[in-house]
Amino acid sequence: MLHRPRQPHAAGPRRLPSSKWQARVTYWDPATGKRRETAAAFDRKRDAEAWAAEQVGRLGEAPQLVAARDTTLAEWLRAWLGSLEGRGLAPKTVEGYRQMAAHVFAAPAAAKPLAAVTPLDVQAVLQAVADGRSPRTVQYVRTTLRKALGEAVELGLLPSNPVAKTRPPLVRPRPLRVPSPEEVARFLAVNQEDRLAALWLWLAQTGTRRGEALALRWEDIDWDAGVARVQRTLNGSGPRRRVGPPKTPHGRRAIPLGPRLLEALREHRRRQDAERAARATRGSGRATCSRRARAVCWSRATCSARTSAS
Repeated sequence: MLHRPRQPHAAGPRRLPSSKWQARVTYWDPATGKRRETAAAFDRKRDAEAWAAEQVGRLGEAPQLVAARDTTLAEWLRAWLGSLEGRGLAPKTVEGYRQMAAHVFAAPAAAKPLAAVTPLDVQAVLQAVADGRSPRTVQYVRTTLRKALGEAVELGLLPSNPVAKTRPPLVRPRPLRVPSPEEVARFLAVNQEDRLAALWLWLAQTGTRRGEALALRWEDIDWDAGVARVQRTLNGSGPRRRVGPPKTPHGRRAIPLGPRLLEALREHRRRQDAERAARATRGSGRATCSRRARAVCWSRATCSARTSAS
């Protein structure tokens, strides 16, 4: 069971008989919920005030959670995931942690008290994930557990991190099959009349990530220069789907476009504009992609994503 304690706060500096200034900060122990105080003395009052403000900020940054003795691993993981929202992480990163944590929730160890989780429990979770999944997924689950339980250690909820004493199970990587140029050509030929023909050609010729392709806007294309600028990406899934900036500055880049792809994009835009006009003519007042008129709307689903950054 998890409880939320009061926030840490600082008392005003007081003058000691030694003429020094004492700064005091009151906080609540996350492991027990008991009131604690930390103090330090300084020659100058302003130094005492600065130290107190720093301590309040440091203590306030930690997830404000108090774990009772019966707090389970699953409860702590859910609380930790909830604390990630306000840390400035990319939505895709947070969603990735949620997906990896789902593997832990399905394990028997999830019902154990947090303080009773052992390296053997963690190893069992990783072994269960390894059955039928890739080595990368196993590593991601281990990383998620290591970070979540690492914060529990920092807050005094665990004496040590049980993940540190485990090793990922040996998993034979599945061979990656890359289609040959001939297979790609046959796929494009068979789907040349498909509604998403321009998208298939885009992915085949540019090598961009799926999210980057789905977040493309018409304004990103320089038709005269034959160049497209990747400036955003589509992250998440379902109701968590968001359009935002690339994860790193290097994700923003220019990509040359060949004549065939440019013509396919022009045809896709003509079809999009025609559908918008037809829908308006029928009196609905809303085109297929009216919510994101500037977007290269491959489908209605991709155009319904919320935009978090331009």
